Amino acid sequence: MKFKITVVKRFEPKDVIGRDFYLPSGKKIVKCDLKEGESFISIDGNIPEGFCNAAWAAIYPSIKMFRFGGNYPAFEPGTAYTTCPDGIRPVSFKLEKIEN
Repeated sequence: MKFKITVVKRFEPKDVIGRDFYLPSGKKIVKCDLKEGESFISIDGNIPEGFCNAAWAAIYPSIKMFRFGGNYPAFEPGTAYTTCPDGIRPVSFKLEKIEN
């Protein structure tokens, strides 16, 4: 079973907490390195190469649900939207089950 994961939107700290945010080193935290519109393919419930582990942890429960025949009532069957758990610079994703 395959799934397409598409980056829908990236956020920066100003979008989330209303101000810039800095590491203790003084380096400014910027948007995640993923690019809007970028897509990844998950095969048989495995993390795609180069995909963020934290984002995968947020997406995987939806993949598992689809693999067992479930769906979200608010979305088209086989489709979900989810967000990574980064509280400073989250990323929203669209998840689509790919029919073989």
